[in-house]
Amino acid sequence: MTILSVMCQIPSMENQVNLNNQNLPSHAYFNAENFKDEIPALSVEQLQMELKKLQFLGFNIDPFNCMDLSTEEENLVREFKLEDDLRNPFSFTNKLLQMIDSVETHLNKKQH
Repeated sequence: MTILSVMCQIPSMENQVNLNNQNLPSHAYFNAENFKDEIPALSVEQLQMELKKLQFLGFNIDPFNCMDLSTEEENLVREFKLEDDLRNPFSFTNKLLQMIDSVETHLNKKQH
Protein backbone atom coordinates (compact mmCIF):
# COMPACT_ATOMS: atom_id res chain seq x y z
CA MET A 1 0.00 0.00 0.00
CA THR A 2 1.20 3.48 -0.82
CA ILE A 3 0.77 6.59 1.29
CA LEU A 4 -2.03 7.82 -0.95
CA SER A 5 -3.86 4.52 -0.78
CA VAL A 6 -3.82 4.74 2.99
CA MET A 7 -5.41 8.19 2.71
CA CYS A 8 -8.15 7.28 0.23
CA GLN A 9 -10.36 4.49 -1.04
CA ILE A 10 -11.91 4.54 -4.52
CA PRO A 11 -15.08 2.75 -5.58
CA SER A 12 -14.38 0.86 -8.80
CA MET A 13 -16.23 2.28 -11.78
CA GLU A 14 -16.89 1.03 -15.29
CA ASN A 15 -15.76 2.95 -18.36
CA GLN A 16 -12.73 4.59 -16.78
CA VAL A 17 -10.73 6.71 -19.19
CA ASN A 18 -7.08 5.78 -19.68
CA LEU A 19 -5.17 9.05 -19.50
CA ASN A 20 -1.64 7.72 -18.93
CA ASN A 21 -0.74 7.27 -22.60
CA GLN A 22 -1.40 10.81 -23.81
CA ASN A 23 1.37 12.72 -25.59
CA LEU A 24 0.61 16.05 -23.96
CA PRO A 25 2.91 17.82 -21.54
CA SER A 26 2.28 17.15 -17.88
CA HIS A 27 2.01 20.10 -15.53
CA ALA A 28 2.69 19.91 -11.82
CA TYR A 29 0.87 22.61 -9.93
CA PHE A 30 1.62 23.71 -6.39
CA ASN A 31 -1.91 24.91 -5.66
CA ALA A 32 -5.09 26.11 -7.29
CA GLU A 33 -3.80 29.69 -7.58
CA ASN A 34 -0.63 28.67 -9.41
CA PHE A 35 -2.72 26.34 -11.52
CA LYS A 36 -4.92 29.26 -12.57
CA ASP A 37 -1.83 31.26 -13.53
CA GLU A 38 -0.55 28.46 -15.79
CA ILE A 39 -3.84 27.72 -17.57
CA PRO A 40 -3.91 30.71 -19.99
CA ALA A 41 -0.66 29.55 -21.63
CA LEU A 42 -2.07 26.13 -22.57
CA SER A 43 -3.41 25.29 -26.03
CA VAL A 44 -6.99 24.16 -26.61
CA GLU A 45 -5.80 20.55 -26.91
CA GLN A 46 -3.86 20.81 -23.64
CA LEU A 47 -6.83 22.42 -21.88
CA GLN A 48 -9.09 19.61 -23.08
CA MET A 49 -6.66 17.02 -21.71
CA GLU A 50 -6.33 18.81 -18.37
CA LEU A 51 -10.12 18.94 -18.15
CA LYS A 52 -10.37 15.20 -18.86
CA LYS A 53 -7.83 14.47 -16.14
CA LEU A 54 -9.60 16.64 -13.58
CA GLN A 55 -13.00 15.20 -14.48
CA PHE A 56 -11.53 11.71 -14.15
CA LEU A 57 -10.48 12.56 -10.59
CA GLY A 58 -13.90 14.02 -9.83
CA PHE A 59 -15.74 10.97 -11.15
CA ASN A 60 -13.48 8.36 -9.57
CA ILE A 61 -12.36 9.64 -6.19
CA ASP A 62 -14.69 9.70 -3.22
CA PRO A 63 -12.82 12.10 -0.91
CA PHE A 64 -14.80 10.83 2.09
CA ASN A 65 -13.78 7.23 1.53
CA CYS A 66 -10.49 6.97 -0.34
CA MET A 67 -8.26 4.10 0.70
CA ASP A 68 -7.27 2.29 -2.51
CA LEU A 69 -6.33 4.65 -5.32
CA SER A 70 -5.39 3.14 -8.63
CA THR A 71 -1.95 3.98 -9.99
CA GLU A 72 -3.55 6.31 -12.51
CA GLU A 73 -5.51 8.13 -9.80
CA GLU A 74 -2.41 8.44 -7.60
CA ASN A 75 -0.39 9.86 -10.50
CA LEU A 76 -3.05 12.46 -11.27
CA VAL A 77 -3.41 13.44 -7.61
CA ARG A 78 0.36 13.97 -7.49
CA GLU A 79 0.41 15.79 -10.84
CA PHE A 80 -2.08 18.35 -9.55
CA LYS A 81 -0.47 18.45 -6.09
CA LEU A 82 -3.65 17.40 -4.29
CA GLU A 83 -2.10 14.80 -1.96
CA ASP A 84 -2.45 16.87 1.21
CA ASP A 85 -6.01 17.80 0.32
CA LEU A 86 -7.08 14.15 0.45
CA ARG A 87 -6.93 14.44 4.24
CA ASN A 88 -9.76 16.97 4.10
CA PRO A 89 -12.54 15.95 1.70
CA PHE A 90 -13.96 19.47 1.60
CA SER A 91 -10.61 21.00 0.69
CA PHE A 92 -10.00 18.34 -1.98
CA THR A 93 -13.43 18.86 -3.54
CA ASN A 94 -13.13 22.65 -3.39
CA LYS A 95 -9.72 22.73 -5.08
CA LEU A 96 -10.73 20.20 -7.70
CA LEU A 97 -13.85 22.21 -8.56
CA GLN A 98 -11.83 25.44 -8.73
CA MET A 99 -9.38 23.80 -11.11
CA ILE A 100 -12.16 22.40 -13.31
CA ASP A 101 -13.85 25.80 -13.41
CA SER A 102 -10.63 27.53 -14.39
CA VAL A 103 -9.92 25.08 -17.20
CA GLU A 104 -13.49 25.24 -18.51
CA THR A 105 -13.46 29.05 -18.46
CA HIS A 106 -10.21 29.29 -20.42
CA LEU A 107 -11.23 26.52 -22.79
CA ASN A 108 -14.50 28.32 -23.59
CA LYS A 109 -12.62 31.60 -24.17
CA LYS A 110 -10.16 29.94 -26.55
CA GLN A 111 -12.83 28.06 -28.47
CA HIS A 112 -14.98 31.12 -29.15
